[in-house]
Amino acid sequence: MKSLPLLSLLGAAALAMSPAFGAPETGVSDHQKPPAATAEAVLARRPIINQPLTLDQAVEIGLRESPVTRGAVQEVEAAVARVAAARAELRPWASINTFVAGGSAANVVGSSDPVQPRMLMGVPGGSFFDQNVSLMVPLFTGGRLPAMVRQARALQQASQADLAAMRQEVVLMVRVAYREAQARRSFVDIYRATLAAHVERQRIDQVAYEEGKIPHFYVLRNVAEVANSQQLLTYAERDLDVSLIELKTVMGVHLDSRLELTDPLKFEPSHTITAAYTGERAADTLARAADGATEAPTLAQLLEVAARHRPELAAAARRVDASLAEVNVARSAYQPQISAGVMGDFMKMRGASPFGGTTFSVVASLPILDGGVRKARLRESRAEAKRMEEERQQVALRVGQEVASVSLNLRAAEKNVQAAQTGVTSAEEDYRVSLLRYTEGKGINLEPLDALAAQVRAQNNLVQALFDYNVAQDQLARALGMLPTPGGAPTTGAPTEQGSAAGAGNG
Repeated sequence: MKSLPLLSLLGAAALAMSPAFGAPETGVSDHQKPPAATAEAVLARRPIINQPLTLDQAVEIGLRESPVTRGAVQEVEAAVARVAAARAELRPWASINTFVAGGSAANVVGSSDPVQPRMLMGVPGGSFFDQNVSLMVPLFTGGRLPAMVRQARALQQASQADLAAMRQEVVLMVRVAYREAQARRSFVDIYRATLAAHVERQRIDQVAYEEGKIPHFYVLRNVAEVANSQQLLTYAERDLDVSLIELKTVMGVHLDSRLELTDPLKFEPSHTITAAYTGERAADTLARAADGATEAPTLAQLLEVAARHRPELAAAARRVDASLAEVNVARSAYQPQISAGVMGDFMKMRGASPFGGTTFSVVASLPILDGGVRKARLRESRAEAKRMEEERQQVALRVGQEVASVSLNLRAAEKNVQAAQTGVTSAEEDYRVSLLRYTEGKGINLEPLDALAAQVRAQNNLVQALFDYNVAQDQLARALGMLPTPGGAPTTGAPTEQGSAAGAGNG
């Protein structure tokens, strides 16, 4: 009997640390963990990608490797844990409490925080031992516990919508960075071809000068144009390298990766793209195009699509739900809180024989005066709910603004592509004719030089217009919440329901 207190303490400790009682798995403690890795070590752990890379592959790698999306995933995991914690409040709670006391005065001793349910023990003077097992279950909370579960679940769904929005942002960043690298590579190709043309003209004019057919300053002008073209090519290659570094960064891969971009900038009429967002069948789109109809969806149609798919709208709506649940939590403070419990005790004190017993209880509590705390908290929660509703309205306005402005950008960019294509065709023909006239001795050196400069300018304008148009497409898809993933489906923000509410009846 004398060893019973020690055995009880050891037994209670063993039960508390048992995985069956929810104790965490043993592992390295915080003070034993290695120090935080340096920036160089962190960067060294990023994957190295050496391969031809399509746009979809770049997006897939970015979604997998970007620390931005990984952090958002962990926030969702934390929200799921908060839902589980809220649901746990609805279930019975049990604790084991061991009291060993001694002294000359009686007193009241409470069990240790944060163990729940807590136990208060009146300890008499002299040696005393008590082994207690307590079980408590809520019967009525005025709707507080179910409201807490609803609030946690709404915030979880908001986190899921935030994750979808973050994925959309990462997809957009990767696609824009990929397209910028595409454009920079096209500029390099243009300047490389321009340099080759100037070098060839310098060679031909050098021969013509040596034969006495042209003056020397023609050759000197060609030398200057070769030097200028070489400089422009150097700048273009530098810009390409910088854009590739930016692409690797947003993808979350090592900067030593060697990426070979395989998808070129391309043009597709905007009405065939936007029609897909509004749910029009491909056959209908092709039929309208064959009839010469090129009407784009109206702004109202695009806004309707955004209302269904934009993750930020879903997240704002779920936060409104969470704030309304918080109002119910605050209102429940005006209701009685009723719980039932059962406790079993084994006691041993000086001068008395060991004895044990069981206690059953139902406890009801209702505050009468609290200095206005409940009223203030209810007013605060209602104000927060109104603020969340206003924030949702602000998000809706911002989404509408983005859809409207980006759709206008897309139309303008489409017109610029068409104008730039016409300009390239005219400039190439002008250069061909000017070069032919100069070769036949009917023109001066300045004519083909000016025509070649105009051709380079027109080609650059076309590349820039294609880049703007492709980016505008991506931005419209992002504004609608329908940016495509590598599998072809948009990363929309509809939250996923993770289980149903538990504990019905524990109102």
